[in-house]
Amino acid sequence: MDNTTIAKKFDLLAKLMELYDENPFRIKSYSQAYVILRKVEKTFASMSLQEIDAIPGVGSGISGKIKELLETGNMKALDVYLNKTPPGILDMLAIRGFGPKKVKQIWKTLEIETIGELIYACNENRIANLKGFGLKTQQELIENLQYAQESKDKWLYSKAFILASELIERLFTLYPLERFQISGELSLQLPIIQKINITATIIPGLEHYENLNITLIAGQFLCSDIPIFFNVVQKEQFVFQNFILGCSEKFSASFNSDSKIYSGEEEIFSALGFPYVHPPRRDNTVFLQKNEFIFPPIERKQCKGTFHHHTTYSDGIHTLREMQKKATLLAYDYIVVSDHSQSAFYANGLKMERVEAQWQEIDQINSEKSGSFMIKGIESDILNDGALDYPDHFLTGFECVIASIHSNLKMDEEKATHRLIKAIENPFTRILGHPTGRLLLSRQGYPVDMEKVIDACSANGVAIELNANPRRLDIDYTWLDYVAKKNVLLSINPDAHSADAIEHIIFGIKVVQKINFNPENILNTWEHDKVLKWLDSK
Repeated sequence: MDNTTIAKKFDLLAKLMELYDENPFRIKSYSQAYVILRKVEKTFASMSLQEIDAIPGVGSGISGKIKELLETGNMKALDVYLNKTPPGILDMLAIRGFGPKKVKQIWKTLEIETIGELIYACNENRIANLKGFGLKTQQELIENLQYAQESKDKWLYSKAFILASELIERLFTLYPLERFQISGELSLQLPIIQKINITATIIPGLEHYENLNITLIAGQFLCSDIPIFFNVVQKEQFVFQNFILGCSEKFSASFNSDSKIYSGEEEIFSALGFPYVHPPRRDNTVFLQKNEFIFPPIERKQCKGTFHHHTTYSDGIHTLREMQKKATLLAYDYIVVSDHSQSAFYANGLKMERVEAQWQEIDQINSEKSGSFMIKGIESDILNDGALDYPDHFLTGFECVIASIHSNLKMDEEKATHRLIKAIENPFTRILGHPTGRLLLSRQGYPVDMEKVIDACSANGVAIELNANPRRLDIDYTWLDYVAKKNVLLSINPDAHSADAIEHIIFGIKVVQKINFNPENILNTWEHDKVLKWLDSK
């Protein structure tokens, strides 16, 4: 059981206790435990009870429950509430923006116990008539319910990819004479997937999956609840069949199935006179056009620097020196520090005096010349009127301003687009952060006229962030062709809140690999001096 799963158990316990009007102090302690535990980097499974107990904000009561989860997979305190709560109520508690108080009111007042009943009640306007709800709240609930239903049985690429890679590695160890390869949605590197597809020459035995959380339910293999499909093919047809299984139907329609045995995928393309197309691009037939100039996909080794990092100055869990040490270990020449700005009180945003203290520390670290050069940046909140979060005279002190929306997210398209463009037109903005504010499988982004936003970035010399956090991957890859067409610079940013999260950049790279994007128009590939010159050019 990983740390995130354990943390979520405490979040659920707090919500259920609030549902049953339990002691508010205990509820608060479990809610705080959720926030604390999800930031712990070392796995709880590798820690002693004393080590867990020593985590700031975690007492013996919390650490004991963590150990109970690790040893038994259950928490008795949580089971008490789970056993007396209808499953549909648990589903309601998982809906974004629908807290225990509202769930309880609907449950006890209208006797609604399932998502289906809740949708029906919304359609009959019965929710709007409840005290404290109204038509606006009801409509928001409908939209969140629809999104939750659409997101059901879907998974983040990052989680599925890590699990599938571990599984493939294990299979090769167990069956060295057989062949296995990831195909399907994972091969296409789509941000959201519905299943893990593996091309194989055998179906492996279930008894070999120890520690990989593989189960077999009703004839279906599941890996941490993600369905696994083994597509069994003959060895001599493995190359061609795996190729077909890794393409979209539209893409594979250009390739006729035959009995020819291929030693490699390059032969498949050359046999029909097509240019070779890398696996993540095999859902776009544009890459089969013989006269199209194709840029090679960007690779991690081309990235010389990394942007958008949070430290202990705001809501990160590592210091400036710890972040620099990790960036140096990863062979980055430079790293842009971008903690939250002052309006982000929920993230310990930096008041001006704390910004100045950070600048002094960065100057000291850079003077030592002992690792990655640190660039003074900020992730400035875009305020409700589109302004940035500090006065102009103070913004001049930053070398890099990433402008992002974090609050007042309930906007229509006109409002959101205007707010973003005003920030883009601010002369201090250098990079537009996560343009839609989406959280994959959790929160829809606010509606945006993305074409107008990209046009504004082009007109004002502002780069667009592809936020590489696996839960964001924002800007969506479907807009990257237009970004390339308008010659807008792209910055692949990990949005790291810890040292290890700097490596999230790989998930952004995998997204960009799908697109015919010039690597020279990606800021991360630039040398340090070129980046500083560009940052100072406005």
